[in-house]
Amino acid sequence: MLRKTGSWCVWLGFLSLLPLVPVTASPSGSSANIVNVSVYNDAGAPANLLVQAENIATRVFEQAGVKVKWINCPVVVQGLPDSEICRKAIFPTHFQQRIVPPHAGLSESSFGVSYLSPEGIGCYSYVFYARIAEQHRRNEQNAAVLLGHVMAHEIAHLLLGTNSHSASGIMRAHWYHQELASADKGLLLFTPDEARTMTERLHQSMQNAGNTSPLGISETKISEKSTK
Repeated sequence: MLRKTGSWCVWLGFLSLLPLVPVTASPSGSSANIVNVSVYNDAGAPANLLVQAENIATRVFEQAGVKVKWINCPVVVQGLPDSEICRKAIFPTHFQQRIVPPHAGLSESSFGVSYLSPEGIGCYSYVFYARIAEQHRRNEQNAAVLLGHVMAHEIAHLLLGTNSHSASGIMRAHWYHQELASADKGLLLFTPDEARTMTERLHQSMQNAGNTSPLGISETKISEKSTK
């Protein structure tokens, strides 16, 4: 049972399968707990705010023994190619995350999505900056803190795989006032089990290089109602 904590909460759910771009398994034998993330600021979030959010997400992952290297990629002009490093999507060592306007087909309370195959493999996630800016305006939530934690949550879905919500911490399905207050204090973190799973997964290689499969969606939401 969820305790009533206020007039709104963060909710994280799981949606149905959709066919998306295939992802590639990493070479065998990798043991470094390093994840590269190519970030595209398609929504035009303030650059200094994005850097702050990345630093916050970095600290969250460092507590779990994972080092994140951010690659801030320029928004591509139509007809011009990306740089090679920005195009990379190599599971589980190089992900792509785009800061974008909200997807029209998703709920108005959605703050981000991560795309996963039925086997729990994925390299792509999206964060909806306009929803974070609105949350900051309406509830005075620190925008960099919220953005950083949503970014970390979505990347962690890619590392942890399907069914990766937990009863506590940053991967909890619902974030109420207590969780958001913990985020402001730097205390909304991964559980020891989540940290172990992520580091173990980074140590393992995928058995079938170049594996292709349809991907599902893990969705981040904020709800404007109490739950009890």
